[in-house]
Amino acid sequence: MPPPILEPEPEPDDELEPEPEVPDLPDPREPPHPNATVPTPEPQAGPVIVEYPRWLYHPSGDRKIVNTAAEAAALGEGWTPTPP
Repeated sequence: MPPPILEPEPEPDDELEPEPEVPDLPDPREPPHPNATVPTPEPQAGPVIVEYPRWLYHPSGDRKIVNTAAEAAALGEGWTPTPP
C-alpha cells in the first residue's frame, strides 16, 4: 500500500493585522489621579414636589387653599404652611 499523500502545511501569513493594543487599566488598589473624573450614576427620578396649590394656616384657626404665591402674599401676615 502506498504511503498517504500529505498536503503541505500553509506557511504563516506575515500579512496578518497585528492584535489591537488593550489600554492599560488602572490598578484598582491605587488611589485615583487627582484630576481624574469620577463616574457618577444618573440621578434617580424622585417625586416631583409641587408648591401650589397648598394649604395655609392662620393662628386664629382659619385655613385656606392658595393656588399661587401671589394669593398667599395677599392673605397678609401670620399665614404658615403648617398648622399652629
